[in-house]
Amino acid sequence: MDELRTNARACYKYRESSILVVTETWLNADIPYSLIELEGFSAVQADRNENSGKSRGGGICMYVSDAWCSNYSVRMTVCNTDVELLSVSLRPFYLPREFGSILICAVYVPPSGNAARAAAQIADCVQQQLNRTPGAPVFEMGGFNNCKLELSLPGYEQYVKCATHDSRGLDKCYGNIKSAYSARPNPPLSNSDHNTVHLIPTYKSVLKSSKPQIKTVSVWSKDSVETLKGSLLCTNWDVFYNSDIDVAVDTITDYLKFCVDCVVPKKEVKVYPNNKPYISKDVKDCINRKKTAFKNRDSLGLKIVQKELNQKLRDARKKHKDIIEQNFISMDPKKLWDSMKAAANMTTTRRCLVTDDEFTKANELNDFFMRFETGFFLRV
Repeated sequence: MDELRTNARACYKYRESSILVVTETWLNADIPYSLIELEGFSAVQADRNENSGKSRGGGICMYVSDAWCSNYSVRMTVCNTDVELLSVSLRPFYLPREFGSILICAVYVPPSGNAARAAAQIADCVQQQLNRTPGAPVFEMGGFNNCKLELSLPGYEQYVKCATHDSRGLDKCYGNIKSAYSARPNPPLSNSDHNTVHLIPTYKSVLKSSKPQIKTVSVWSKDSVETLKGSLLCTNWDVFYNSDIDVAVDTITDYLKFCVDCVVPKKEVKVYPNNKPYISKDVKDCINRKKTAFKNRDSLGLKIVQKELNQKLRDARKKHKDIIEQNFISMDPKKLWDSMKAAANMTTTRRCLVTDDEFTKANELNDFFMRFETGFFLRV
């Protein structure tokens, strides 16, 4: 503790850190808080108990910087023969707009623990926390020993690439944000046989990494709807008659789109990449009124607007949730697939460029697998 306190005062790597995570603390209920107190930080600890099957050792302690975050709460603690875990939800003073909170899981997997069971329990804890705060950044850090989360948490990146114990990387940090941190090894504390690891943020907010999009939207009003009704009533629909139903459907659809484009006015809107999908015009207006009340130092008006904003956000989230659930139970495959991509945060699209050789391969495969069919062959 003497060396840790000295580093927290004199070394910027410790002093400016948002969180310090220490495993194998050997702390217990008989040790008073004053002995582990660290100036400028608040300590959250999860000591080893009798469920671990051992009488001493283990234990996790997390120091949260008072200058970075004062709003945090313990979500879950786990202690058994396979894993020790401390899950904390934090809402720092500043976060990129695309995130509402951060979930930190401090983990220690004993060398005698079952790595597969430990990985399953860690993944279950992460999933439970994400069910409460979907879309939040999740980071699992600590001493994993032989436990690996690549299979239980697919898609999570392991940021610590350096050796932490001799030539082995026993201490790791997993996260669901790509390229969020880069790791640097540092000398161990006191007589510890593990190096300390300094995680340096490399993440760029979506607002900085992506440009806002300009979209053209239709402005529907009562006048435009009545005008569209009149134009459709004056249409001679007999001219669209065609014996081929497919041709008739395409023609009528194009005509309806033409009428809408001619009657309904358009406007361009700027869509920022860090906007949540449930943010509506009413919510934005309420946010602007909150900013105005803050600038005017109207404390009473600020409280009223904040209460209204909280209610509008709850309603908007519920409406967005209902739409996604309705898409899942509907029979429209496009809406179902769009909802699955939104839930899985699949924002990138990959286009398959097919060459002439690949066309030939596709046709050969079609001929082979449909060689017993007496009807038609699907040709590319």
